[in-house]
Amino acid sequence: MVAVATLIGVVSTGCSSPSSSPTAEASFSQAPSTSATPSSTPSAGRANGSASGQGAAATASRMPTASPSGTSDAAQSIGPLASGGSVAKSDSLVVEPTSPSVKLSPATEQLFTAIKTGDTAKASQALKNKADIGALDASGRSALMRAVIHKREDIALKLLGAGADPNTSDPMGDTPYLRSSANGMTAVLSACLKHGADIKATNRLGSDALMVASENGHPAAVKLLLQHGLSVSRVNDLGWTALHEAAVLGGNSSRYLSVVKLLLEGGADPQLLDPTGKSAVDIAAERGHSRMLAILRDYTAR
Repeated sequence: MVAVATLIGVVSTGCSSPSSSPTAEASFSQAPSTSATPSSTPSAGRANGSASGQGAAATASRMPTASPSGTSDAAQSIGPLASGGSVAKSDSLVVEPTSPSVKLSPATEQLFTAIKTGDTAKASQALKNKADIGALDASGRSALMRAVIHKREDIALKLLGAGADPNTSDPMGDTPYLRSSANGMTAVLSACLKHGADIKATNRLGSDALMVASENGHPAAVKLLLQHGLSVSRVNDLGWTALHEAAVLGGNSSRYLSVVKLLLEGGADPQLLDPTGKSAVDIAAERGHSRMLAILRDYTAR
């Protein structure tokens, strides 16, 4: 069984620091967690393990308490996050199993090492040396996923150009496409879409890339995904839309205000109620997001 510990801390929405254990990786899911079994719970993670105590508390207080099977949604959610079910501020630290038996060619090993160190030249050389871009490392992640996790944009773009698959899931149920959205890596996100990413992919909580970008406050990614047709009305397994996600996990920063404006202009309903009977307006008011609340109320009054 995969051991899971809830990480409560404040980390920037972008790159997050590596775990203390080489086999540990933080999930970019909103749901707090206690345990998870890989075989029964797919899982998607947040942008390289960023965490927020506020996000964790917000999600815990608003999440349905039990699933049809009797297992708490919080526990179940520690399975995937592929595109978002909520890739966001409240990340859980997931200690993942490794596969010591994984054997990679020297060129492929060189590629993974270059990604970790951010050495674009060595990564390019590894590709010239016929590195296997479809190979998975000991934690079950592809080179493209690793490049996105470490926010190595140049290397990720090279890998996509070489034919890397943006839809390859990792053990958490995450994909490079979803992860790039969570990280706000717009150039990589755009390249993923051009190279066949499943635009409707969702993570373990049923969130798509638009929700993931919204909850992490990435307006450029939100704009791109709206242009590609993702719906602002889609509801995830928690009963939230992208606007709910932005209200729950966002704040008064300019980037979240831009996200909210884009979603409203795209047709998001600020009065739509979640399963607890609260709208984005209610949530923003509860959390003291005064500037966001003003935008939501102004739009509602039109």
